[in-house]
Amino acid sequence: VVQLGRLLQPIGEQATELYNQAHGLADKGQIIEQYLQSTQSHNLQFQIDSLDQRIAGTSDQYTVEQLKATRAALIDRQQNSQALATYYDRITAQLQNIGANLDNVLAETVRLRAAEVATASQASSDVAEQLSNLNADMDAFQHVLEGALSQSGAA
Repeated sequence: VVQLGRLLQPIGEQATELYNQAHGLADKGQIIEQYLQSTQSHNLQFQIDSLDQRIAGTSDQYTVEQLKATRAALIDRQQNSQALATYYDRITAQLQNIGANLDNVLAETVRLRAAEVATASQASSDVAEQLSNLNADMDAFQHVLEGALSQSGAA
């Protein structure tokens, strides 16, 4: 039992690290989801179209400039909302991938616990390596996501 515990320890450590990263990613996803639900991004195109009509029908240059500035701000908001929706989709897909892999790791761990210690050693290393690879993928994904969010001004 002690030997098996030592074999499973790296799996537990890797799974805990992956869980913690996934939890942080889920928090970011919730922030984005709440923002997208609270804004009426579907209404933005209507507002932009309405401004286009007002700009076309306005002769006062100052008013036209203000309307164009408003239109530009709405377009920026629309683009940021679209980018955030894409990031949310990516986060959701990443979390689904992690969930599926952790379910598989659970099955592997149960199998390892039922196996003889001698045969479980290599399989335990393989599972720990799989989790380590998932952690590395998660780190890379987090880095790309942070860069994308900071570049778009949507963070």
